[in-house]
Amino acid sequence: MYSTLFTTTLIFALAVLRVRADFTVYTPVLTQCQPATLTWDSTTGPYDILIVSSADPCGDALEDLGEIASGNSYQWPQVAISAGTQVTISIMDSTGGEGWSGSITVQSSSDSSCLTSANTPNTPTQNTPAANSPLPQNPTHSSSSSSSGPTPTVVGAANNGILGNGSSMVRISSVAVFFTALGALAALL
Repeated sequence: MYSTLFTTTLIFALAVLRVRADFTVYTPVLTQCQPATLTWDSTTGPYDILIVSSADPCGDALEDLGEIASGNSYQWPQVAISAGTQVTISIMDSTGGEGWSGSITVQSSSDSSCLTSANTPNTPTQNTPAANSPLPQNPTHSSSSSSSGPTPTVVGAANNGILGNGSSMVRISSVAVFFTALGALAALL
């Protein structure tokens, strides 16, 4: 009886692992305006490669590196992202399987020739009161009892997830899943 329970638990743990991770994207070192090699576990090509913000992985891509037909590596000719930016590499294969790297902070370099205004960090602006600014003489204001005006709309995820960055997916290591299944088995004994 216990061997059947153990076998069932082990098969369940392996099934959970299979669903959890499609494939692994290895976390490289990225340096501003320098080449970088991206690698991942082989799956079924072609692959679509995106660079996304670690703070907003479901937002717009910072860089779309396009699609490559096959293989398990890509030579990025120039990391056109400014130093200090935290990014994550997202790769999707032809079956819809996804792989994500860990969060990467782009390293600095003396070369900034590849940066444009679109990929340089915004400089914070300081709001200063305009002491001598004239107020409008005839402000326009319309009041209507029949119109309630626009209502606010929640944008983004209603629940920010447990990671604090909008992503609710947490990868669980295979060792943790195995020992959890083993602990559940031991509790039944």
